[in-house]
Amino acid sequence: MARFLLASAWFADLAVAHAEALVKHGHSVQVIVGRAPSITISSVPIYVGPARIKDLRNAGFARKLATLRSTIFDTVVVDETWDPRYSHALIDLADTAVVAVHDAVPHDETHRYTGWKELSRRSLRKRASLLACFSESVALQLRGTGKPLMRLPLTSDYLGAVPDPATDRRDFVCFGRARPYKNVRTVLEAWSVHVGSEGYKGDRLIVTGTPTDHGVSGAQWANVVWISADQPYSSLLPVLRRAKANVSLYTSASQSGVQVLAAQHSVCSIVSNVGGLPEYQAPGAPIVNLANSGGLVDAFNRLSDVDVAVRLGAEARLRYQNEWSASEVARRLLDELSGRRSDLG
Repeated sequence: MARFLLASAWFADLAVAHAEALVKHGHSVQVIVGRAPSITISSVPIYVGPARIKDLRNAGFARKLATLRSTIFDTVVVDETWDPRYSHALIDLADTAVVAVHDAVPHDETHRYTGWKELSRRSLRKRASLLACFSESVALQLRGTGKPLMRLPLTSDYLGAVPDPATDRRDFVCFGRARPYKNVRTVLEAWSVHVGSEGYKGDRLIVTGTPTDHGVSGAQWANVVWISADQPYSSLLPVLRRAKANVSLYTSASQSGVQVLAAQHSVCSIVSNVGGLPEYQAPGAPIVNLANSGGLVDAFNRLSDVDVAVRLGAEARLRYQNEWSASEVARRLLDELSGRRSDLG
């Protein structure tokens, strides 16, 4: 049995999902996160502390850090986040330090590191024993760092029971935080063409955020519904589960958590041909060339057929279970580390 510390300022639910899988493999795990996860599990101690470096001096976190330093961990896994100093504070708590790099390069200007943050991010990577990433496209960008590198699957951060696939599919969804690289305007333009075509079956396009968030005017888009992104899974998942498809037509992408969440719930995704998005598509699922906007219209027309949506959704769920589950992430992580420590074999 090995002792793990998983530390994540932002990805609380993902850290808990990984922890649960490691426990099921027979290991001891503690989790420290910057916000409360939506689901907790009794077998994993979870500490919710500050997510920003300016808060790290508060008495509660200082006491927790002292406790952690008195514990012998075999491996610490920290996320590379917007303020890398958070992970710097925790990376020395084990001999083996894994830094999880979700994005090798910025998606757009809102995502760019500058000044001390960029220097701190580089320093964190240098201090790592090895780097972990979640798509081959990111792995290719990291191979010049000189650090050992492991490519893990991206899993869903949803830990609840997954119901049987919906058969009464309706609507398309475009979920996730509003960012320029999410390319929602292009999605809306293709949707407008689809609505006016013979392939339209009366569906709506459901988008998280507001028109202002995405830099568009809401009045001009027919059959589009805008919903708040700040909702719990209990509100969003019923909408996702019955959807004909999720749309992730990003202009830059390392991978997409929404894409694997959709696959977990038997929903196919329509993705662009950039970054790691094609890597997480099931056979036959649409991959749209960004240079050809008609490809998205064709994908809308094709997936408007309920039978096609259900079939491709089932294939996405099968691939998720076989290749992207939290258990598979844990197995791959343990396989990588087993060559370093005999207690992980």
